[in-house]
Amino acid sequence: MPINNNKNKQISIIGCGIFILSGLFQSSYADDLIEKAKWDSDRGRITISGTGDRSHTVKVYSAADSSLIGDDGVGRRGDWRVRESKLSSVPCRVKAEQSDGSIDERAVANAPADCDAVVVVQPPVNPTLETPVEPSISPLSGDFTILAANDLGMHCADQDFRIFSILPPYNVLNAQVLKKGSEPQMMSPADGVHVTYKAANSNYFSDFNNPKALPDPLASITRTSLNSQINFKNNFWETVTGASVSPTGIDKIGFIAYAPLYPPNVLNLFPSTPDLGLPAPDIEKLWLLGMGLHAEQSAMPGLNNKPQKFHGYIENYPFFTKFSDKGFPTLGYIVNNFKRYTAEGVPISSIDDRGRVNPYPLMTIEARDTNNNVLASVDTVVPVASEADCQQCHVSQPVCELDTSTTLTCNDLPGFNYDVAFIETKEQAELVIGANAQQKVINSAKLNIPVINESA
Repeated sequence: MPINNNKNKQISIIGCGIFILSGLFQSSYADDLIEKAKWDSDRGRITISGTGDRSHTVKVYSAADSSLIGDDGVGRRGDWRVRESKLSSVPCRVKAEQSDGSIDERAVANAPADCDAVVVVQPPVNPTLETPVEPSISPLSGDFTILAANDLGMHCADQDFRIFSILPPYNVLNAQVLKKGSEPQMMSPADGVHVTYKAANSNYFSDFNNPKALPDPLASITRTSLNSQINFKNNFWETVTGASVSPTGIDKIGFIAYAPLYPPNVLNLFPSTPDLGLPAPDIEKLWLLGMGLHAEQSAMPGLNNKPQKFHGYIENYPFFTKFSDKGFPTLGYIVNNFKRYTAEGVPISSIDDRGRVNPYPLMTIEARDTNNNVLASVDTVVPVASEADCQQCHVSQPVCELDTSTTLTCNDLPGFNYDVAFIETKEQAELVIGANAQQKVINSAKLNIPVINESA
């Protein structure tokens, strides 16, 4: 049966955080997109150049932290060049992304020994608001400890956001810092303490089916959620062009998918840099202090594993205070002196940096003073899975068998109850968009669901 591949069709489902976005977007690695990447220490300038497709734009990022270095349009001869001297640190590697989704990486020739120097970067707040200046505080002394945990247990995240999304890459880390003593003291930014996170080596189970199997020690690390030439993690930050760009100018697949869940014309105010997550609101400033919408974005540490700052801090926590306003005083209250540091929206993937599924990656959480000295640290699990998918019910067994990496039994339950045209054969599923066979099966299920809604 024919498959509708209308690129411009969009269907929104407001509820359960689901947004359906259909279309054909593809990205690929282009080995010749970057031909040269060189640091000139005499001029204090980096030059990156290469060849591309005419009428496209090439953006160049640091491969370590995904910060934008510059961009250039591909010329009539198919060449482009980016030169930049105003760098916070010289990158060891750079990544180029063409506006059609093609990507290439290259090491920077003559890069200094301190390339990718550790710098804690503060992503911008809402551009209409000023960033507060932290007071100058003397270095701290004493014995400290830090408590850190993920907020709810297992998070889930899709890998492909083109059909519709169940959940984005969005994890939450919370931490509290204590100064030890006969009366322990809860620390805060006013005391000169900030908190950072970076990826840590963790155990990995090569055999998930054997309950007696021992873990492979310290064999897995997840520093980035970006794809490599051989590993597909997700297409959240893949760039779209033309009519697929949102009316407000958003050009990343994942950000386009989640824009309808934000207030109108808000998400486009924030950067959608690769490895940077969706913005999270500061609930204390919004509900208690009446300061309006303040939001921060959290980033992955990147391949160089740069520590990233916890941008959120809540002194007093408004716990369902709106219930009190509605006549339910016992349900809502304010937790005073909460003093919790928060990194919300960390876009971690369930695929580690070697391309293996690891739903239990570790992060090292560190409390630091104003001189960036580590006061205390702890490793904590940042759980994430991509199992919240629909194929076991919404595709037939022949479609399910397209993915030979799993042994799922797919029941095709809707097919027994609806007299409509589904994707039901392996041949049809092979025509569906997807980075691999597993994603084609998942996307077949996602395409079958709106068919049911349209027929109901």
